[in-house]
Amino acid sequence: MSVAFDHTCARLDADHGRGVVCWGSDAYGQLGRHRDLRWTRPIPLGETPPPYLHADHATGKMGSVFTLVAANLPTTDRGHIIVNGRTLSTSLVVGTGGQVRFFVDTRNADPGDYFVTVQAGSRKASAVLRVTRQGPLLTTEGGGLTVHIPAHNARHAQRTYYPEVTR
Repeated sequence: MSVAFDHTCARLDADHGRGVVCWGSDAYGQLGRHRDLRWTRPIPLGETPPPYLHADHATGKMGSVFTLVAANLPTTDRGHIIVNGRTLSTSLVVGTGGQVRFFVDTRNADPGDYFVTVQAGSRKASAVLRVTRQGPLLTTEGGGLTVHIPAHNARHAQRTYYPEVTR
């Protein structure tokens, strides 16, 4: 294992597939991706991991603005942002490294779960945002593409309650 200031690499043994995996910051290309991202899961060197979408916060109060960052998408002219099966934008610019950053504004949203998918070409990445009546209010961090969640578009997670057994 090798540990540096802001990234870590480990050599895998035969029981774990051999090879080298790394995680942490790639701000200076130290993970070989040359993308200014933080990789929270180990990625094999020499392979491009599948696309993923990450939100800084998964839960926020109604009116929050969620910041989402995607990586490893194919570079296309435009990407699509789909929320709960509904396309909200077809003008997402995918950067040269396969990265995107955008904001989801829940000002008019109902409480519930929102399944956000970014699609570029045939590749997709998804994340779930939970909007609640209570909780932290997340404000926007800067400019860029913002999509607005329309009202009455929430999905509610099914919860099963088991009654207590009394004797």
